[in-house]
Amino acid sequence: MSSQVSITQLEQEFQELSKEWERFFAGIIRVPPEKVRIAYGQQLRRITEAGGVGGIDQYRLQQLQHKFTTYSQNWERLLREREEGRGRSLAYLRASARRGAPPAQPSEPDTARRPPVHQGKGDDLYEQFISAKRRLGQPASLKREAFQAQIESQRAQIEARLGHKVRFEVVVEGDKVKLTARKKGASEQE
Repeated sequence: MSSQVSITQLEQEFQELSKEWERFFAGIIRVPPEKVRIAYGQQLRRITEAGGVGGIDQYRLQQLQHKFTTYSQNWERLLREREEGRGRSLAYLRASARRGAPPAQPSEPDTARRPPVHQGKGDDLYEQFISAKRRLGQPASLKREAFQAQIESQRAQIEARLGHKVRFEVVVEGDKVKLTARKKGASEQE
């Protein structure tokens, strides 16, 4: 088999591997094609180490290696994010659409800041925080007592450091729900 045919075959196999990963991240298949990726990487390495390829074929092989390395790193990152619950899959977006929940807006930059969802005290703030997490499809397993204790601890630390009263707001930035401390105005002082 000539190097021309073998590199062309490797390129076709890479396209198939890429499609398999897309199917996995779309939720069509349940198990990541990790074994296929590893086998492909080993095959690519064997052909590279064997040598004996000419200038153009050497260039094609290097381009394929670079592409495979880049895609592999991206697949590993997406897989890690998915395992940590940070990633959004196509299956998740489809399920959200079926439930009637609005899908996350991909056109909105991560640094875009939405207006505060709520500002207030313990119980209301807790409800707004949990509600915002659920709207984004994130797990909301935080207990009310732990949340309130954390807020009071943070409030005491911030007020001691800044020397004035603060209130907390629930803010959604990109796909994250955050609590932000703001200085209380004169009308809000207790």
